[in-house]
Amino acid sequence: MPYLRFFTDKNFDRFPVIDKCSNDSRLCFQILHPHSEVSCTVKHSRSAILLTWMIRTLDGDRKISSDLTITNETHTHFTSRVTISDPSVFSEILTFLVCRADSPLGLLRKNESLALIQRSEETPTYVKPKQVLAAKDSRVQLDCNGSNISHLVWQVNQSSEIVVKTLLYAVFVEENLTHINDEYFSLEQTSLVVDEIRVRDKGTYRCISGNGIKDDVTVYDVLVFVYPDPAYLLIDGCDQQQYCVLEVQSQGSLTCTVNGIYPQVNLDIAKVFEQSSNALNFYDKSLTARENGDTFDVILTSKYNYDGDVRSRVTVNCKVVGTKIDVLHLSTNFELLFNNAGAESTTDENLSSDGRSYWIIAVVLTVVLVLLVLCGILIYKGRHINGLKILLEVILIQPFRENGYCHSLANPRTQIPEKSATVIKTLGTGNVQENMGPMSHPLHSSDRSEFFFYNGSSACTRKCIIPQ
Repeated sequence: MPYLRFFTDKNFDRFPVIDKCSNDSRLCFQILHPHSEVSCTVKHSRSAILLTWMIRTLDGDRKISSDLTITNETHTHFTSRVTISDPSVFSEILTFLVCRADSPLGLLRKNESLALIQRSEETPTYVKPKQVLAAKDSRVQLDCNGSNISHLVWQVNQSSEIVVKTLLYAVFVEENLTHINDEYFSLEQTSLVVDEIRVRDKGTYRCISGNGIKDDVTVYDVLVFVYPDPAYLLIDGCDQQQYCVLEVQSQGSLTCTVNGIYPQVNLDIAKVFEQSSNALNFYDKSLTARENGDTFDVILTSKYNYDGDVRSRVTVNCKVVGTKIDVLHLSTNFELLFNNAGAESTTDENLSSDGRSYWIIAVVLTVVLVLLVLCGILIYKGRHINGLKILLEVILIQPFRENGYCHSLANPRTQIPEKSATVIKTLGTGNVQENMGPMSHPLHSSDRSEFFFYNGSSACTRKCIIPQ
């Protein structure tokens, strides 16, 4: 029996190739533009190959109308081409096509090539995006909605780019094939995954999926943020480890800063209690943003003027504004203590001191008056004369106490040296307890008088007797 062998050209296609797609991949994605055609070709075959376009669904493949042409190149090599020219065969958004080759004697390694054809780049107006907040370097997973998905495409429109970028596409009927354009992303079942999202990965992500009967579109607005370092607002002059009170003048400037934040934000500074601090006003606010890699350092400087009461405190707030990211709505309160007292402060303090002195004098005079009344009562009744005498001595002599001297009862301001009198210890009743001995020389006095000696620590503990 003769042995038949078919030779193929080295340029012979291993499978049907869809126009505008790679020769190395059997899975292709295209965006259908107006008046464009979708074609499939097999070149340089040793025999003519029949090609057919099919629409693949979960219920099976459905043949669609197309135009087939076969060209005999060199009498030994053929080129087959099949074209879809009627756009009505495509679904509204995404169509799963199959180019099938009827290859005799197994000339092709694979008889089918697959194509996902997107008819429109516009997202349907009825689709509302879902917002996703992602911290830099976090893992993000975006799910693709739809039931019984047979094919899908993941795309992104980044704010820095005008053109929609196709990240990956995949089919799940007959065989599972996935083509990834950006290796930073991966597909888990039908979900798009990025293990460590970057700042530049922010944008609007879209999944278009279908099953040959119905198409679904899922849209996400992904916002990437970077939490500041340190994770709070900085006030110049404040110790951030505790509640801050700044002692300031009536005029000056304040600076509030946030470092290493993304996206760029604005800062504002204002009074916390408007009704209680009308005397404080902020003006000439200046906002500066310095780019630092992926993040920003934002500095707010504001001048202020205060014309209220001295030694007053006003609570002030600095906060982040101008961002849609709630976790970046940082805020801090601090107090301004105005110390521009000047002459007013000194006057107030003097008045306060004088007021305290007046109160002390009034209290002392009141006590003396009460005691004098009590003494008058005792004298009137003729009782306790000795006790009254001692009481009067304490009252009259105590304010003029000086160490080492006896003071005259008749004239308390007269000082007589201690050694000029005989000093005896006495109790409050006037009874002699201990004779302290005579002094070195007698006093020269016209009458016999009694004096009290004070040692500086206790009142009225010794009595001085002047001899005749």
